[in-house]
Amino acid sequence: MNFSLDIKKAAEAMKQDVDQVLRASALDLGGKIIKGTPVDSGTARNNWYTSIDSEPSVNKARQPNKSGSNAMRELEKEAGMFGMNKTFYMVNRTPYIIHLEEGTPKMRPFAMVRRALDNFESGIKRLLG
Repeated sequence: MNFSLDIKKAAEAMKQDVDQVLRASALDLGGKIIKGTPVDSGTARNNWYTSIDSEPSVNKARQPNKSGSNAMRELEKEAGMFGMNKTFYMVNRTPYIIHLEEGTPKMRPFAMVRRALDNFESGIKRLLG
C-alpha cells in the first residue's frame, strides 16, 4: 500500500482536497486509538500525545481522565495542522501501554493501535474499490 498515492486517490474519489482528507483521517485514526484505550483510572487514555513533524515532547504525565478529553483536545488541534508532506506523530509514554496493546500472559491484548490501523487501511481500500 502506497499511503500517499492511496490518500490522493481517496481524495479524488470523494472530490475533496487531499489536506482535508489527511486531517479527517488523522482525527479519525487518533480518536479511535484514544477511545479504544481501556480505562481503569484514565491514565493511559488521557496520555496520548500528538504533534506534527516532530515527536511530541512529554515532560510529565497528564492527570487521569477517563474520557481522555485532554488527549482528544490536543489531537483535534494537531490534526487541524496536518497535511501533505507532513508527519503525524502519536505517542503514549504510560509505562504499561505496551501491555495494553500487546497483552501479557495474564491479560488479553486490547490492540487499540493495531485495530485502529487495520480499520483505517481497510476503509481506504473500500473507498478505492
